[in-house]
Amino acid sequence: MADESNDATYLQMALDEARKSLDDGNFPVGAVLVIDGKLVGTARNLIKTNSDWVSHAENLLIIKYSSLIKQTRKGNGDVVLYTSFEPCLMCFGAIVGHRLSRVVYSCPDPYTGATQIDSKIMPVGYARLWSKVEQGPLKEESKTILLEFLNKSTDPKWILARDLLKSV
Repeated sequence: MADESNDATYLQMALDEARKSLDDGNFPVGAVLVIDGKLVGTARNLIKTNSDWVSHAENLLIIKYSSLIKQTRKGNGDVVLYTSFEPCLMCFGAIVGHRLSRVVYSCPDPYTGATQIDSKIMPVGYARLWSKVEQGPLKEESKTILLEFLNKSTDPKWILARDLLKSV
């Protein structure tokens, strides 16, 4: 299984991607994919850049490396996704569907985070694929980057997200 001693290193890389996303004007989330203990790729949110709603950092990595993930998991290999912010429902669905071994995030998302869903309430086909999910280190660093983005907005949805994030 995964070597958890590297969680901080990979989450720092995810935060570096989140900063790039912030600099690009995108919602600041970054992600890192590690397969069998080896760094495979990094990504950042590109929602604004790509003018779509699916260009989340996690999704971009899963799509790019889908074949490698599938091959690795069929051989019982280890696939770990590190992300600076708790995955949303869309990304978590892709995570479960791709049978990732483990997901580690820095900061919980009280607005759209979906990893707290109880696998016992899911149909058996999904429940048996459920990934191990953990909150890792660097929460405050991630939260700071997210609040930098959210504090600039007057959009009611981002104001609510900001207020909820301040409470974690």
